[in-house]
Parts: sequence; structure tokens; C-alpha cells
Amino acid sequence: MDKVSSKLRVGEKIGIGFALIGVLFVGVVWHFHQTLQTVLADHQQLQSVFEARKSLALEIEVEMAGARDAERSFLLRHQERFAVEVDHRLQAMREKVAALAAVDPQSEQTAKALQEAMTAYHESFRAVAKAWRIMGLDENSGLQGAFRDKIHRLQELAARYHVDRLQTVLLQIRRSEKDLALRQDPAYGERVRKLIREFRQLTE
Repeated sequence: MDKVSSKLRVGEKIGIGFALIGVLFVGVVWHFHQTLQTVLADHQQLQSVFEARKSLALEIEVEMAGARDAERSFLLRHQERFAVEVDHRLQAMREKVAALAAVDPQSEQTAKALQEAMTAYHESFRAVAKAWRIMGLDENSGLQGAFRDKIHRLQELAARYHVDRLQTVLLQIRRSEKDLALRQDPAYGERVRKLIREFRQLTE
């Protein structure tokens, strides 16, 4: 190597030195470019994951708020359509939670916790809705409707036989029944039971 360099003139040595520096520079630039491309790709992937999480989180929140609104409407108005809406909202929420689970491992853990909480909420709501259906969503359904039918039948019989005291007690039962339905006060329930005992005694 020393023999070769000794044979070269100064200009040639300088030229070779610049050539080597140029090759090194090109290598450094190429390495920098490759690293930059990798960093940008990783950043874009992270950004897409973040955006997907953010978007799905917002959609899940919207569906949950819709389910809660429908639940409140059901408890206030006792209409079956609101219970159906709760079911539909939660089904849509399940689909979005499944999409969230597919984003990345961290999102999968979050989705699993959401799924468990959502299942518990749905089961609780179904139990409440079932209890309301048994009691009666309106005056003509469930136990409320059955009670109303029996009272009407008793009123017809009492009127037919012109039994004034029985008729009076029946009217008092109906009044206490309506107070119980409106105010949900156990005292009215006890009053209904007391009047039914009195009615039974009068009948006997």
C-alpha cells in the first residue's frame, strides 16, 4: 500500500482522498435516509393506531350515552321500544369494542375490560326490564293489568247486588292502588292489603 501511494502524485492522492470522503458521505446520507424512512413509518403506524383508538373510543362513548338515555326513558315511560333501543345500542357498542380489540395488544386489554362491564350492565338492565314487564308496563299489562281486571269484575258484582259498603271499599282499594302506582310508597301497599282483608270479611 505504501509503495502504491508513493508512486502517486500529490494531486492523485488528493483526488483519491476526496473520492473516499465522497463515498463515506454518500454512505452516511443513505444510512440517514433509511433511518428517517423507518422512523417516519413507525410514526405513521403509531399515529394510525392512536387515531383508530381515539375514533373508536368516541363511537363507543356515543353508543353508551345512547343506551343510558334509552334506559332512563324506559324507567320513566315504561315503553317497550326504549328497552329494544338499549339492546340495539349495546349491540352496536359490542361491534365497536371488537374493532378496538383488533387495533393493538394494549387496546385488546381495554376492550376486554369494556366487554365485561358492558355485559354486567346489560344483564342488570334486562333484570330491571323483566321486573317491570311482570309488574306491568301499563295499566292493562302484567300484574297491574290482572289486578285491574279483577277489581273491575268485583265492581260489576258489587253493583249488581247493590252492596253499598262493598262498593265503597272497592273504590277505596282502587284509590290506594293508584296512589301506590304513582308514589311507590309502601304505606299505600299496606293500605290496599288492609282494605282487601276488610272486603273479604264483608263478603263473608
